[in-house]
Amino acid sequence: MRVAVDESPVFLATRHSERAPAVEVLRCCRPQLLAGMGLRFGENVSYYIVTAFSITYITEVAGLGRTVALNGVLAAGVAHALALLRRTGSAAPIAIYLSVTCCVTALAMLLARETRAGRRV
Repeated sequence: MRVAVDESPVFLATRHSERAPAVEVLRCCRPQLLAGMGLRFGENVSYYIVTAFSITYITEVAGLGRTVALNGVLAAGVAHALALLRRTGSAAPIAIYLSVTCCVTALAMLLARETRAGRRV
């Protein structure tokens, strides 16, 4: 199908580039690259800490079953994935989302603790 269609001049110019794209990114965009890496690292660390803490807290301290804890973490993971799909490209909505997620997770843990029949921790 593409036999009769010529390549665009922009594509032809980049095809004969002397540098590899990864080297070009490291050379010209190092601060942005490091900021992006740091944001992803922070997001992943906080997510896994909250997840591990939630499961342990719900099962050991609140005394609820593992099924409740795992279903709650699963629901939070789905909400997390859906929210990340709606990214706008700016770091501000992600930071707001992470703050709200932490607050909602803490509230969910407190509510799970209070619903334990006859036991208040």
